[in-house]
Amino acid sequence: PTYLAVYPILADTFRRTADTQNALRYYYAYALESEKQNNLKHLASAYISLGWFYHLRGNYDKAFEFYEKSLSKTRQSKDKFNEAQALRKMAVWYIDKKDYETAFSLLTKSSEINRIRIDDPQYKYNLACDYFDFGLLFINKNDFVSAREFYEKSRKLFESLNMKQELND
Repeated sequence: PTYLAVYPILADTFRRTADTQNALRYYYAYALESEKQNNLKHLASAYISLGWFYHLRGNYDKAFEFYEKSLSKTRQSKDKFNEAQALRKMAVWYIDKKDYETAFSLLTKSSEINRIRIDDPQYKYNLACDYFDFGLLFINKNDFVSAREFYEKSRKLFESLNMKQELND
């Protein structure tokens, strides 16, 4: 069980330092160990991370495959936290594909999950990310007034969580 907590930290660290080989190694180790332990919550999280890894590198097919796997696991285990994250990542995928209607729908679903649980700081953080991505969506649609409204909502939530590093964007 301890390894499950260490794998994503190592993988994220390697990803941020551009050591893609080790990042992938630890993301996959995280997924394999989660699967071996039948820990669907961690497995869903690993799939989201793998999807985002591939997404950031422009491998959209592989990214979407992992987002779908994650959604399947979250719904199987009734894991609303990771479900909301997977929906948001898929929404960004659709923004990149210029399918703004689908992206809007996915962000709406994610934000509904997070708003209901806003008293939990993790869900509040997710909601701030949802609002940020709504801003991104509206920027892409050249609706700058709506984008600003969502960026302001996001900023206020990040401030309330005292997450100054998230305010950089």
